[in-house]
Amino acid sequence: KQWYQRRVAITAGLELILALGNFMNSGRKGVAAGFKVQSLSKVSETHSGDFKCTLLHYIVKTIHTSIPEIKNFTTELGVVADARKVAFKDLIEEVQELKKGIDVVQDERDRQPDNFVLFSFYNRTNRKIRRLGEQTRGMLTAFEAVCKAFGENPKRVEPNDFFKHFSDFFHQFEKVEKEIVEANSPKRKPGKLNRETSRNLINEAMVKHATMF
Repeated sequence: KQWYQRRVAITAGLELILALGNFMNSGRKGVAAGFKVQSLSKVSETHSGDFKCTLLHYIVKTIHTSIPEIKNFTTELGVVADARKVAFKDLIEEVQELKKGIDVVQDERDRQPDNFVLFSFYNRTNRKIRRLGEQTRGMLTAFEAVCKAFGENPKRVEPNDFFKHFSDFFHQFEKVEKEIVEANSPKRKPGKLNRETSRNLINEAMVKHATMF
């Protein structure tokens, strides 16, 4: 049930982006059935006429005011930050090297049929390498399915490039979300001032001021 709810939230968030994109382009293009993952970076680059906010600001506000059930949809895919670190070419090469290594062990085991230690090591390690190979093939299959779902060619795009678009968008979404929440939060009311409090406030102000330059 939780997995289904997360999937619905993610789908709804992406559908909202698609719907807004179609609305903005309604006078120039036909209705799009989907969008490329590269388009996610354009969401924060599309400004209003007065340049006071971006399309991303509007999306965040729309979700918080009209669809609060999916406001955490970006955090549901936090694993993309790890997925973008995967290099399939390197991973496949490493698995192949492990298979070559276990083949050498097998040859040595065949030459020493009475070596129980070598026999046990081969059986145990061979099972692990076979399992790793199966997991790698499963990962490749899953990645191909995800790429095709977003109209991408899995043979021409690497995971680090593909998932980077999502990771960057989620980071931008959370950044804008924080800005909006802070802008709408009530201002701190002045409290009783003493020497220690004044020093703390001054230090905080100086830190904020320093980060602006």
